[in-house]
Amino acid sequence: MDKPDGTISVIVSAYERPKHLWLNLLGLSQQTVCPGEIVVADDGSGEEARSVIEKFAAESRTRVVHVWQPHEDYRLARSRNNAIRAATGEYLVFIDQDCIPCPDFVAAHVTGRRLGVFRAGWCVFLDEERSARLTDEAIRDGHFEGLATADEMKTLRKMQRKDNFYAFLRRHLWPIKFKPKLRGGNFSIRKADLEKVNGFDENFVGWGQEDDDLGRRLYLAGIIGESVVASAITFHLHHSPPAGATPRWRDGRNVGYFLRKDVPPFAENGLRKASGAQPEDVVVRTYK
Repeated sequence: MDKPDGTISVIVSAYERPKHLWLNLLGLSQQTVCPGEIVVADDGSGEEARSVIEKFAAESRTRVVHVWQPHEDYRLARSRNNAIRAATGEYLVFIDQDCIPCPDFVAAHVTGRRLGVFRAGWCVFLDEERSARLTDEAIRDGHFEGLATADEMKTLRKMQRKDNFYAFLRRHLWPIKFKPKLRGGNFSIRKADLEKVNGFDENFVGWGQEDDDLGRRLYLAGIIGESVVASAITFHLHHSPPAGATPRWRDGRNVGYFLRKDVPPFAENGLRKASGAQPEDVVVRTYK
């Protein structure tokens, strides 16, 4: 592994599930391209999660930043904005704590990165039995990649071809709105591009739609998507659905707000705060 690249910050969205967080961080430690820092965007986890972060930081040669806010409902958008403000890299790679990255995950996102383009990957969804087999040793030796079935890998390649087709149509024939789609648990973007739309809209409280909203506003601002579905792969650990999750998209708590008319690219309640600093209830702990 090369020395850490200070231009890259990986942002990990986290809330409780400390075992998942540990496996995620371990996967990030095995990357072929080493990020300059890992920023944990914590939506109010307890002491066990903090202990996991401190343990990992003590073993890691990468700078680790823990950005914590009190848990008051599901505030993923706000938590991610906290982490974006704390990040020092000019290029940001986003991942969720319940997803374990393949060794080339960061490399797939940052190779060919450019201004005005976000990159979106996807994941293999593991069942309970395969999730139990995803151990520290399997991550360190890379054997966990064999947990994906041939059909699952075929599906990712099919998604990649579909995304490429959307991109071709947008460039050469007619505009295809908001595709390829931004997938919040696996995407990357220049920090400057996020600042153009003021990051995530913090009016999204409760489960769902904050990622769809960000993708839509990026496209409205002229920032387009590029698919890395077949190369920036993560393995999603099995767990019960998050609180507030609904089986049908249209039943989600935030759908009404998402479907409002005349959405501007710039989120009024977003990344930029009046003081330019973190909110008073946000705690930032830096290791190294």
